[in-house]
Amino acid sequence: MTAVRALSQLKSTESVNVLLTALGDTDLAVATDAALALVTIGRPAIEPLKTLILDERKRVRQAALETLKRIDRRWMESRSPRLKRPARSAGATAAAGTDSASARTVRG
Repeated sequence: MTAVRALSQLKSTESVNVLLTALGDTDLAVATDAALALVTIGRPAIEPLKTLILDERKRVRQAALETLKRIDRRWMESRSPRLKRPARSAGATAAAGTDSASARTVRG
């Protein structure tokens, strides 16, 4: 077990801060282990991870977003409009509704 992974067992504010720094490490193995450890910590890591979404380093922003997604997909979908799926057009929504109704009718 690496030191980074061991920090995930502590689940403390201090360990989250160290892991956030490690998430930006140039060594991919360290950054990956940090992401996995933050996922293990879970919800307590969400707020601190959100601060990295505005990091000047693209790699860190992406790592933070992916880690947040792994922790809680609902957070990503509800709070980040840039990452939401494009809305369906009214026609596509109506067509989807018709297909659903047709499927229910066929099934009987």
